[in-house]
Amino acid sequence: MNRVTRQLGIIALVLAICTAGKDTQAQVNLVDYAYPVSGWVNTFGPQAQGSPWVIRKAIGDFLDVVMDTVDLQTHPLLNPTLGPFISKFHQARWWQTINTLSNSPAPAAGVRVLKLYSSSWVIQGQDATGGKFTFGVDVCAGPFDATPYTPNNVPVSNAQIIAMANILDAYFITHIHGDHLSPRLIYEMLLLGKPIIATQEVKNEAVLLGAPHGGSIIVPTSTAVQNIGPLSWTSFQGWQYGSFLDAAQTIPNVSDPFNVTNNSFMFSLNGKDIIHFGDNNDVGIVGFLQTKLNQGWTPDLVMNLGQLQTTLAPMLSPEQTFLSHDLEFHHFGNAFLSLLVNPNGPNLSRRALIWGESVDVP
Repeated sequence: MNRVTRQLGIIALVLAICTAGKDTQAQVNLVDYAYPVSGWVNTFGPQAQGSPWVIRKAIGDFLDVVMDTVDLQTHPLLNPTLGPFISKFHQARWWQTINTLSNSPAPAAGVRVLKLYSSSWVIQGQDATGGKFTFGVDVCAGPFDATPYTPNNVPVSNAQIIAMANILDAYFITHIHGDHLSPRLIYEMLLLGKPIIATQEVKNEAVLLGAPHGGSIIVPTSTAVQNIGPLSWTSFQGWQYGSFLDAAQTIPNVSDPFNVTNNSFMFSLNGKDIIHFGDNNDVGIVGFLQTKLNQGWTPDLVMNLGQLQTTLAPMLSPEQTFLSHDLEFHHFGNAFLSLLVNPNGPNLSRRALIWGESVDVP
């Protein structure tokens, strides 16, 4: 039996165990596989081809089965077998992210992009001295805390949050929803005196909760280009509306209590122009983006286009478009369902990055 066949057999066995756990609530020690599966993800990464790609696809299919979320009643994080495995796997992927950011040299050209939960992205490049410059966008710790309903789930640890705060040179937050920020990371970044760029709602909440230096959070109020070290950035201060008054969703219900402000960010680092629009569904973004394009701004990477992606995507022709809101449990559906969102990914047959994976874009 060759190495590839043996590894495929192991993955198939774990998948079978997992499927049994999902269907029957069987009590198996699936959690013991969390770190080994993380190791397999490291071995068979997003650039895999040939036989390694076959293994990568098996791992992805395995994660799909584990994390498939049909409804709240069958939510995998509430499953006593699946919840501990998923949350511990997520913790393992945070350690991988921290290891990559800390121990791998920044790319000599372009940027490195790293994926975490939901719309969480970390982007790293070189500064003027050849050192590292690293910023995060919508980095969150996910819904993995232990609760009375999920007593054995494994959260991102305080040590991991502190390590991330020490790595990041800046932290950008599009809006206040919990899958787009980490209160613990905000706290640690403020303790270190590092810049946080967020909405007024995020700043108000930080001040209200007594976060140290909460008043120092930067709230964008214009579309002027600003700089933090080698990073240039600008933002469109729009909204994620909770509802609309017309079928075309162009007339927002301004009285909806679920409306939140949303920063749509454009970044430039090491010659790469990057978009992360959070969950913006404010049509004003169309004019803002067109103005930037007319001024010669040319997007290279799209991390998150928000809820107007069908309108915005045809305006763009980036090198790579990445999939956000994957492997995420707030938005029900198969984890890798929307692969066509990412037609130019590094692996054309398995385009989504799994938590903790990175791609260098020179």
